[in-house]
Amino acid sequence: MKSYSNGVFQSLIAIIAIEILLKYQLLTEILFSLLNVLNTITDGFIVINKKGIILTYNKVFLNLYDLGNLELKDMNIKDLIDFKEFDTLNSDDIDKILSIKDYNESVTFERTSNSLKSTLKYEGTSLTNKKNNKLFLLSVVDITSYSKDIQNIKLNKDALLSRERLASLGQMIGGIAHNLKTPIFSIAGAIEGIEDLVKEYRESISDPTVTIDDHKDIASDMYGWTDKIQGYLSYMTDIITAIQMQTSADYGNTNDKFTIKELIKYINILMKYELKQNLINLEINTKIDENTKINGNVNSLVQVLNNLISNAIQAYSKTEQNKRIILDIFDNKTDIIIEVTDFAGGISNDVKNKLFKEMVTTKGKNGTGLGLFISYTSIKTGFGGNLCFTTKEGEGTVFKIIIPKQRKL
Repeated sequence: MKSYSNGVFQSLIAIIAIEILLKYQLLTEILFSLLNVLNTITDGFIVINKKGIILTYNKVFLNLYDLGNLELKDMNIKDLIDFKEFDTLNSDDIDKILSIKDYNESVTFERTSNSLKSTLKYEGTSLTNKKNNKLFLLSVVDITSYSKDIQNIKLNKDALLSRERLASLGQMIGGIAHNLKTPIFSIAGAIEGIEDLVKEYRESISDPTVTIDDHKDIASDMYGWTDKIQGYLSYMTDIITAIQMQTSADYGNTNDKFTIKELIKYINILMKYELKQNLINLEINTKIDENTKINGNVNSLVQVLNNLISNAIQAYSKTEQNKRIILDIFDNKTDIIIEVTDFAGGISNDVKNKLFKEMVTTKGKNGTGLGLFISYTSIKTGFGGNLCFTTKEGEGTVFKIIIPKQRKL
């Protein structure tokens, strides 16, 4: 867990650096400063164009392969992988990355290096520069110690509570790291576009053929890039807020209020990675005004819903097709009702009669039963409500949260 945890905090440092630089509009120095920050995070990265030419990279990438101060810029990445240290990459891997067409697509794979004696995780994604020419990001992280830690945790069958907490923390950190990495590198690409425009503007100042309209076009392009950067920063702020809420120890304040809209936003942020990794579609149906307020602590309800959705995800087999989970939110005269529905075959009779009463799990040897027990207690004590379920073997399960609109004290 150590490498992932450090990576998240260092990514947060990078975000703060970006925000400060943007605030004071240090456009001519911002790319250099940002790259210095990115050299401190745990992920190595390299950016290539559609011909495979290396445009930029960080020192972490060099260090992962013991390349010292080797100059990689303008080298073709297929020439680079001929080095013995790159026995985890091949030409087919590069072709798969270069064939990515959509910004939301990615290629991920893990390989063990014989020369480096380490396990590396790769992820390739697509970026776009100001001229709409394709740029591709290849990031790599050493997960050797992380993999060993996971194996050791699985072997420790007596530490049930510790395993539950570590699994939740690892899943959360993995998702947050993934969610932060894409906007951070997108900002880096956007800043490169701004720097190109600054150079273009400087060159145009003494050019008598450049018209006022040309200057306006350059300024318009700059504003376009800053708008995109602001959008990325807003998204990262939401992620940071969500993780701060979930790591807060203050769950006892029942005088808090939050809206349905806020609840849905945090569920989407925190569950996005796990849903994507398991190829599951979450359908959210709100049959209630999203500005409706719920009395209670939003952190607690988000945690309960995350647990119910995670349980539904894990109820599906890995080979099952067209997997989906439905989150319905509606109300009646007295209550707000939230339902989580899956179609993963239901809960067996010997387990369903014990849920909420004992620390029983639907996950077999992979669970401790703490999640549902704590969720039931949270809804009862934190919201004055109820958590119940209906299930049918061979079909699926519906967990229902009932929260009174007026809390009885």
